Amino acid sequence: MVLIGNGCGIVQLILIGCCVFQVLKVKVDLIGHLALNSVFTKRSVDYCLADLVDKVGDSKNSLAVQEALSCLAECTSLDYIAVQVSLLLHE
Repeated sequence: MVLIGNGCGIVQLILIGCCVFQVLKVKVDLIGHLALNSVFTKRSVDYCLADLVDKVGDSKNSLAVQEALSCLAECTSLDYIAVQVSLLLHE
């Protein structure tokens, strides 16, 4: 379970175990939307980044996940996202 705090409240997103591709795409798109249009800090990124990196290899949702990662990089920094992703890949 991923909790993301924004100015309007807390949005709960469940990315782990989601097997319906359309639902997963909407959830990933929501993360990207929140990253661009709300208060999205490095702590918020830390909550959802591991689940997004896990879904990059999905054939049907990889483009949506890549877009969400780009949105996360825009709201924080590309350096921060790159370091965190490389740390996740080496775990």
